[in-house]
Amino acid sequence: MDKNILHKTLVHEYGQPQVFFRDTTLDTIISTKYQSGIFLREPTFCDATYKLGGLLGNQRFYIISTNAHYIDKALSHSKWGLCIWKPNTHFKVIGRIDQAGKTQITLLEVPEILLPFFQSSQSAYIEELFVHQAHEHFVQALELPILPELDSIEWRQRVAHPLGMDKNGIFFPIMQPDSD
Repeated sequence: MDKNILHKTLVHEYGQPQVFFRDTTLDTIISTKYQSGIFLREPTFCDATYKLGGLLGNQRFYIISTNAHYIDKALSHSKWGLCIWKPNTHFKVIGRIDQAGKTQITLLEVPEILLPFFQSSQSAYIEELFVHQAHEHFVQALELPILPELDSIEWRQRVAHPLGMDKNGIFFPIMQPDSD
């Protein structure tokens, strides 16, 4: 399929992807498990922000998605820019950058029905576009100050755990779409 047609079709069917950020501090053993090509399933609600600032910890999850739910206005902490994903959301690791003692893991949210497509090589073009954008944002973020509204114990606790794995560093199994 032509790359431009593929991109337009995906945007038409699933919407224009947005970028979200989830900063945390992870142990190196956990962090190194996130390698390009790995699929994750987060069994809980996943929190992130749409606000770009300096990194709060040694690790940033850079999340590309069309399905985040903006709920910051429903909470008393509307300054966070809080967005969530429903439990059992799937993500694909499409990039990783290590620079200046910081790491950014680029995650693409993958609707369950599109898992087979993103498990194939057909998705490489789209993933390359996102990885390039993620790299630019990472370099920019290294120079930005930490956002004071996110520099709180409460926010850090919300985003402390790694995505898609248990406390022992084991990835949760991927749920495959039904093949009727």
